[in-house]
Parts: sequence; C-alpha cells; structure tokens
Amino acid sequence: FILKSKIRMTLLKVLVHSADISNPTKDWEVSKEWSERVAKEFFAQGDAERKLGLPVSANMDRVTTNKAKMSLGFIDFIVAPLFTNVVKLLPAGSEAIESMASNREKYQQLYQASIAKNKTDMPDEEKEGLKRRQTMFNNFKRRASMVPVEDEEGGGDDSSISKPPGL
Repeated sequence: FILKSKIRMTLLKVLVHSADISNPTKDWEVSKEWSERVAKEFFAQGDAERKLGLPVSANMDRVTTNKAKMSLGFIDFIVAPLFTNVVKLLPAGSEAIESMASNREKYQQLYQASIAKNKTDMPDEEKEGLKRRQTMFNNFKRRASMVPVEDEEGGGDDSSISKPPGL
C-alpha cells in the first residue's frame, strides 16, 4: 500500500527518533555504556551551570541525580510509550521491547541497591511511585506484544488491544 507524502514523512521522523532513543532497547552492555555516556554529558552541563552560578537543570546534578533512577524515568516516560506504538506498526520490533524490559529490571535493581547502600529508607511516596511506574511499564509491554490486557478483576480482555491483521 502507498502512504501519502505527509504520512510517510511523519513515519520516517518517528523511526529516526526511535533510532535516536533506542539505547534502552539494546543488549545490556550497550545500553549501560550509552546511559553512562549520557550521564557524563548531563553532569558536565550541570557542572558548567553551577560554575556560572546558574540553577542546575534537572538530571544534570552529579551530586543529587541517581543514574539508575534517571534511566528508569527515560524508559518509562520516553522510550516505552514510543516503542510500544512503533511495534504495533512493525511487530518484528518486539525483540526491542523484550530487551527494554530486561534492561529496565536491571536499572530497577541498581536503583534499589543504591538506596540500600546509602542506608536510606525510600519514602513511601517513592515506593508507591515505583509500583505505579512498574504497572504502567507492564501495560506498555503487554500492548506492544499485542497480548490482551486483563481487566482489574483479572478476567476478560480489552478488545481494543489485539493482534493487527497480517502484513
């Protein structure tokens, strides 16, 4: 089938953006390396802002930013929403969702280990926030795999989420 020029251009932009933010969908070693590189760049900017007497931007302060938590936020709020929709169009990309889920679990473990290492109790609202984000991510993952999502009672499915017709 042929796409109109405007739709084709939008689709190409989405695919280029997907490639740009795809690091969490790669194998763990690659994902972790790129996460470290991004954090290094962010912290350099934060250092420059501090040196100039400016307020340090969010996620750019090496003193207060937890890298694992930053990676979790990137996955939960940027990468997962985009990739779950891209996979609806291109089901062969479902492997990326599996890698992202595995990497997310590792970042979650790193974050929890950093809290334990610092011997600080995670505030209840932080625990609840992490639970909500895990649920949100699980829903993204289910939608991406085209598996029917069970309702709150544990039965039935969401008929709006189903396998697309064959390509």
